[in-house]
Amino acid sequence: MAATITFNLIKDGIVGHVNVTIAKDGYALTLGNSADLGTFPMGIYSSSFEADRVWASVNLIRKTVTVDDSTFNTIKTYFKSVEGNQTHYGLYFGVNCIDFTQTIYKMTGAKGHFADLFTNQELKGPLSGWLMRQAKTVQDAATPIGVIEASAYRGPAIDGFGISGGIVILVVLLSVITINRMISRAHGPASVVRRVRALARAAIGG
Repeated sequence: MAATITFNLIKDGIVGHVNVTIAKDGYALTLGNSADLGTFPMGIYSSSFEADRVWASVNLIRKTVTVDDSTFNTIKTYFKSVEGNQTHYGLYFGVNCIDFTQTIYKMTGAKGHFADLFTNQELKGPLSGWLMRQAKTVQDAATPIGVIEASAYRGPAIDGFGISGGIVILVVLLSVITINRMISRAHGPASVVRRVRALARAAIGG
Protein backbone atom coordinates (compact mmCIF):
# COMPACT_ATOMS: atom_id res chain seq x y z
CA MET A 1 0.00 0.00 0.00
CA ALA A 2 1.38 3.42 -0.96
CA ALA A 3 2.47 5.85 1.72
CA THR A 4 0.33 8.99 1.69
CA ILE A 5 0.33 12.45 3.23
CA THR A 6 -3.11 14.08 3.46
CA PHE A 7 -3.62 17.79 4.06
CA ASN A 8 -6.91 18.39 5.87
CA LEU A 9 -8.65 21.75 5.53
CA ILE A 10 -11.29 21.99 8.25
CA LYS A 11 -13.67 24.78 7.32
CA ASP A 12 -15.83 24.69 10.45
CA GLY A 13 -16.44 27.95 12.29
CA ILE A 14 -15.02 31.41 11.72
CA VAL A 15 -11.33 30.52 12.07
CA GLY A 16 -11.12 27.04 10.54
CA HIS A 17 -8.07 24.79 10.86
CA VAL A 18 -5.57 22.69 8.92
CA ASN A 19 -3.71 19.55 9.94
CA VAL A 20 -1.97 16.58 8.33
CA THR A 21 -2.62 12.83 8.27
CA ILE A 22 0.12 10.36 7.36
CA ALA A 23 -0.88 6.81 6.40
CA LYS A 24 0.74 3.57 5.27
CA ASP A 25 -0.23 -0.12 5.44
CA GLY A 26 -3.16 0.49 7.80
CA TYR A 27 -1.17 2.85 10.05
CA ALA A 28 -2.42 6.44 10.30
CA LEU A 29 -1.50 9.43 12.42
CA THR A 30 -2.97 12.93 12.33
CA LEU A 31 -1.16 15.93 13.77
CA GLY A 32 -1.40 19.70 13.74
CA ASN A 33 -0.87 22.79 15.85
CA SER A 34 -4.11 23.17 17.76
CA ALA A 35 -6.16 26.34 17.82
CA ASP A 36 -9.02 25.19 20.03
CA LEU A 37 -10.63 28.04 21.97
CA GLY A 38 -12.19 25.71 24.54
CA THR A 39 -10.52 23.75 27.32
CA PHE A 40 -7.72 22.25 25.22
CA PRO A 41 -4.41 24.16 25.58
CA MET A 42 -3.41 26.30 22.62
CA GLY A 43 -0.46 25.17 20.54
CA ILE A 44 -0.35 21.53 21.65
CA TYR A 45 0.61 18.90 19.08
CA SER A 46 -1.95 16.21 19.97
CA SER A 47 -2.65 13.34 17.58
CA SER A 48 -5.86 12.28 19.34
CA PHE A 49 -7.26 15.82 19.43
CA GLU A 50 -6.41 16.45 15.77
CA ALA A 51 -7.89 13.12 14.67
CA ASP A 52 -11.10 14.02 16.54
CA ARG A 53 -11.26 17.37 14.74
CA VAL A 54 -11.06 15.65 11.37
CA TRP A 55 -13.64 13.05 12.39
CA ALA A 56 -16.07 15.66 13.75
CA SER A 57 -15.72 18.15 10.91
CA VAL A 58 -18.84 18.86 8.88
CA ASN A 59 -16.99 20.82 6.21
CA LEU A 60 -13.75 18.99 5.44
CA ILE A 61 -11.63 19.15 2.28
CA ARG A 62 -8.74 16.69 1.96
CA LYS A 63 -5.84 16.69 -0.48
CA THR A 64 -3.57 13.63 -0.63
CA VAL A 65 -0.10 13.19 -2.09
CA THR A 66 1.87 9.96 -2.41
CA VAL A 67 5.43 9.77 -1.08
CA ASP A 68 8.15 7.12 -1.06
CA ASP A 69 8.98 5.10 2.05
CA SER A 70 12.01 7.20 2.94
CA THR A 71 10.04 10.45 2.90
CA PHE A 72 7.20 8.86 4.85
CA ASN A 73 9.58 7.64 7.55
CA THR A 74 11.20 11.08 7.81
CA ILE A 75 7.83 12.76 8.29
CA LYS A 76 6.68 10.07 10.72
CA THR A 77 9.84 10.59 12.79
CA TYR A 78 9.19 14.35 12.79
CA PHE A 79 5.59 13.76 13.92
CA LYS A 80 6.81 11.62 16.79
CA SER A 81 9.45 14.17 17.80
CA VAL A 82 6.96 17.04 18.19
CA GLU A 83 3.89 15.16 19.42
CA GLY A 84 2.92 16.40 22.87
CA ASN A 85 5.00 19.57 22.60
CA GLN A 86 3.48 23.00 23.01
CA THR A 87 4.35 26.02 20.86
CA HIS A 88 4.03 29.75 21.28
CA TYR A 89 0.78 29.74 19.32
CA GLY A 90 -0.57 32.73 17.44
CA LEU A 91 -2.67 33.39 14.35
CA TYR A 92 -0.45 36.36 13.54
CA PHE A 93 2.42 36.28 16.03
CA GLY A 94 3.77 32.86 16.96
CA VAL A 95 3.54 29.60 15.04
CA ASN A 96 0.25 28.07 14.04
CA CYS A 97 -1.43 25.28 12.09
CA ILE A 98 -0.48 26.85 8.75
CA ASP A 99 3.22 26.98 9.66
CA PHE A 100 3.17 23.34 10.78
CA THR A 101 1.32 22.16 7.68
CA GLN A 102 3.68 24.06 5.40
CA THR A 103 6.64 22.42 7.14
CA ILE A 104 5.22 18.99 6.32
CA TYR A 105 4.43 20.03 2.76
CA LYS A 106 8.07 21.01 2.21
CA MET A 107 9.22 17.73 3.74
CA THR A 108 7.37 15.89 0.97
CA GLY A 109 9.73 17.55 -1.49
CA ALA A 110 7.00 19.69 -3.04
CA LYS A 111 7.68 23.23 -4.21
CA GLY A 112 5.64 26.30 -3.41
CA HIS A 113 2.95 26.39 -0.72
CA PHE A 114 0.46 23.75 0.37
CA ALA A 115 -2.29 26.25 -0.41
CA ASP A 116 -1.56 25.37 -4.06
CA LEU A 117 -3.35 22.06 -3.43
CA PHE A 118 -6.66 23.87 -2.93
CA THR A 119 -8.71 26.00 -5.29
CA ASN A 120 -9.57 29.60 -4.46
CA GLN A 121 -13.17 28.52 -4.01
CA GLU A 122 -12.14 25.84 -1.51
CA LEU A 123 -10.15 28.39 0.48
CA LYS A 124 -13.07 30.79 0.82
CA GLY A 125 -14.82 31.06 4.16
CA PRO A 126 -12.86 30.69 7.40
CA LEU A 127 -9.91 32.89 8.37
CA SER A 128 -7.50 29.99 7.89
CA GLY A 129 -8.23 29.92 4.16
CA TRP A 130 -7.51 33.64 3.86
CA LEU A 131 -4.26 33.25 5.79
CA MET A 132 -3.24 30.37 3.53
CA ARG A 133 -3.78 32.53 0.44
CA GLN A 134 -1.80 35.39 1.97
CA ALA A 135 1.04 33.08 3.05
CA LYS A 136 1.22 31.69 -0.49
CA THR A 137 1.32 35.20 -1.96
CA VAL A 138 4.13 36.28 0.35
CA GLN A 139 6.15 33.12 -0.31
CA ASP A 140 5.68 33.34 -4.07
CA ALA A 141 6.96 36.92 -4.00
CA ALA A 142 9.85 36.29 -1.62
CA THR A 143 11.25 32.96 -2.84
CA PRO A 144 12.86 34.28 -6.08
CA ILE A 145 14.98 36.75 -4.10
CA GLY A 146 16.04 34.20 -1.50
CA VAL A 147 14.02 35.58 1.41
CA ILE A 148 12.44 32.19 2.09
CA GLU A 149 14.57 29.07 1.85
CA ALA A 150 12.58 26.12 0.55
CA SER A 151 14.59 23.69 2.68
CA ALA A 152 14.25 25.56 5.97
CA TYR A 153 11.76 23.79 8.23
CA ARG A 154 10.03 25.75 10.97
CA GLY A 155 10.84 24.20 14.32
CA PRO A 156 8.03 23.20 16.69
CA ALA A 157 9.01 25.57 19.50
CA ILE A 158 10.01 28.84 17.85
CA ASP A 159 9.05 31.84 19.96
CA GLY A 160 9.15 34.22 17.03
CA PHE A 161 6.35 34.72 14.56
CA GLY A 162 5.36 32.74 11.53
CA ILE A 163 4.82 33.85 7.97
CA SER A 164 1.31 34.93 8.93
CA GLY A 165 2.91 37.29 11.43
CA GLY A 166 4.93 38.83 8.64
CA ILE A 167 1.74 39.31 6.66
CA VAL A 168 0.02 41.37 9.34
CA ILE A 169 3.11 43.55 9.80
CA LEU A 170 3.23 44.16 6.06
CA VAL A 171 -0.46 45.09 6.01
CA VAL A 172 -0.01 47.52 8.91
CA LEU A 173 2.99 49.17 7.27
CA LEU A 174 1.15 49.58 3.97
CA SER A 175 -1.83 51.02 5.83
CA VAL A 176 0.36 53.56 7.59
CA ILE A 177 1.99 54.57 4.30
CA THR A 178 -1.46 55.00 2.73
CA ILE A 179 -2.68 57.09 5.67
CA ASN A 180 0.39 59.30 5.48
CA ARG A 181 -0.17 59.90 1.77
CA MET A 182 -3.80 60.76 2.34
CA ILE A 183 -2.87 63.15 5.11
CA SER A 184 -0.26 64.83 2.93
CA ARG A 185 -2.93 65.56 0.34
CA ALA A 186 -5.43 66.83 2.89
CA HIS A 187 -5.90 70.51 3.62
CA GLY A 188 -6.71 70.22 7.30
CA PRO A 189 -4.93 72.08 10.12
CA ALA A 190 -1.27 71.14 10.59
CA SER A 191 -1.96 70.17 14.22
CA VAL A 192 -4.50 67.55 13.09
CA VAL A 193 -2.04 66.16 10.55
CA ARG A 194 0.66 65.82 13.23
CA ARG A 195 -1.80 64.17 15.62
CA VAL A 196 -2.95 61.53 13.09
CA ARG A 197 0.63 60.75 12.09
CA ALA A 198 1.55 60.31 15.77
CA LEU A 199 -1.34 57.87 16.23
CA ALA A 200 -0.24 55.94 13.13
CA ARG A 201 3.32 55.64 14.47
CA ALA A 202 2.05 54.52 17.86
CA ALA A 203 -0.03 51.78 16.21
CA ILE A 204 3.13 50.05 15.03
CA GLY A 205 5.25 50.92 18.02
CA GLY A 206 7.34 53.48 16.14
